[in-house]
Amino acid sequence: MKIQTRPWFLMGLSSLFLGLLAISASDRARAAAVATSDFQAAVESEISYLKKRLGEPKADKALPTLKTAAFIIAHLAQNQIAAKTGDAKQLATLRDAALEVAAAVNKKDLATATKLASGLSVDIKASASANPAPVTLVGLHDFELHTLMSPFRIERANGRGYEKAVRDFAKSVKNVDEAISLGVKLEAYAELTAAMAPDDEGSMKTKANWVKWSNEMKKNATDAVAALKKGKAGEKTAAASFKKLDASCTACHNVFRE
Repeated sequence: MKIQTRPWFLMGLSSLFLGLLAISASDRARAAAVATSDFQAAVESEISYLKKRLGEPKADKALPTLKTAAFIIAHLAQNQIAAKTGDAKQLATLRDAALEVAAAVNKKDLATATKLASGLSVDIKASASANPAPVTLVGLHDFELHTLMSPFRIERANGRGYEKAVRDFAKSVKNVDEAISLGVKLEAYAELTAAMAPDDEGSMKTKANWVKWSNEMKKNATDAVAALKKGKAGEKTAAASFKKLDASCTACHNVFRE
């Protein structure tokens, strides 16, 4: 299987191991919940992006990035459910509402997506019919690797500048709240990336290496967030963690891109 690449992606990857690939029970066990305040801030960041970008001109040019924002909300909510953190039905309601936005974006129905996004809220009212059972995210509504990586593009290429943000934070952390929010989201990106591991192709292109670098990405994101919780004293450590995170992504990029 060939892994196609696009130069504007952080990891230079753009094809998915085909089929509906669920995150296994053991993977979900490793997908630990984050602090409630961090979860809320990360989700609010994604909701804010969805509402803002859907209301801007040429929103149709940002479909992959819009869809990914909705899936990150869903993934974060599922992590909280799995860790029994918060109201499971309320979190399932949030997840399902985000996935409805993703479905509309996938259909290029931006009018419906805009309407649905307007109802998104981190404290959305729980639906009595919401089912907290895990939902397979990878492959749902065509959620594939090239979609997941789209926010790492620069903004003028309809991304969110995450690659640049990581490299900026690797130099110095000037906005702690933004750095924490990005770190929390990068943990989710790393978990989803690991779940999208391709078949072995020989040499260094192995599922084991893919997962190893994905796990390194997650660990470094987690370490960055933990360091930033220590205040000013942890900023240099956080910057070093962002630098390591960038290095792990680059290592994966160098092996898997054509």
